[in-house]
Amino acid sequence: MISPSAAMPAKAASGRRPRRRRWLPWLIASLMIAATGVATALIVAGSRSVPPPPAPVPQHPFTAAVPPAALLPGDVLPPATGPVGGSAGNNGSDGGGRPSGSGTAPPRHVGPWTFDGANRLFVQSLGIDAPVLPVGTDRGGLIIPGDVRQVGRWSGGADIDDQHGTVLIAGHVNFVGQGEGALYNLYTVQPGAIVVTTDSKGVRISWRVIALDSIDKKALPAGIFTRTGPRRLVLVTCGGNLLHVDGLNGGYNTYQNNTLAYAVPAG
Repeated sequence: MISPSAAMPAKAASGRRPRRRRWLPWLIASLMIAATGVATALIVAGSRSVPPPPAPVPQHPFTAAVPPAALLPGDVLPPATGPVGGSAGNNGSDGGGRPSGSGTAPPRHVGPWTFDGANRLFVQSLGIDAPVLPVGTDRGGLIIPGDVRQVGRWSGGADIDDQHGTVLIAGHVNFVGQGEGALYNLYTVQPGAIVVTTDSKGVRISWRVIALDSIDKKALPAGIFTRTGPRRLVLVTCGGNLLHVDGLNGGYNTYQNNTLAYAVPAG
């Protein structure tokens, strides 16, 4: 989604964390760029003389210390375990009853909201139901799943079930040949919206959105890259104008901004 200003230290196949974190504010700099340098995850017009449209950005950013008392109409705060709405759901595969999409429309949840399955992200008010894959870094950028129906959780940040730190989840806003991504509509999320994540055992953790912002990729807050501090969730995708960055093999395209939604534990 952005491009780093300096090379990142090698991360560890061994899992060791680098001592210095000056690169962290630039980590998501290439969220929308393929790690191989093959183009970006953007829908690009066939002719450079016809600029492609920008990706949407929040029209009404907001920030609140705490979420509203009332839930959004239709939102559900599910229990940590057990059936929701009288249905046991399925096993979390991407088969029937899971997100579907065609053309350029973003994938949307199909069927009853059971919030079932391990390692998933649900935002009922936006129709988001996506598998969450652990992702690392390569050559200075976060490696985002190539399938726009999936999102990636940065393995250098807090785990879904950690009691402290920031869980950072990012996904493509769109991808050439696939259309709009799972987080395409993130720019429309409302204050207090319920977000549900599930851990590796399918246990649900519910969050409520307290802030939405659009930030230049070069100005990302360092505080979202941490395993310490208050427990929270940050969802990130791209937005704004499409920029071309010169480089090898013709360079690449990337969006100017990042859209960020912040959420805190519900209840």
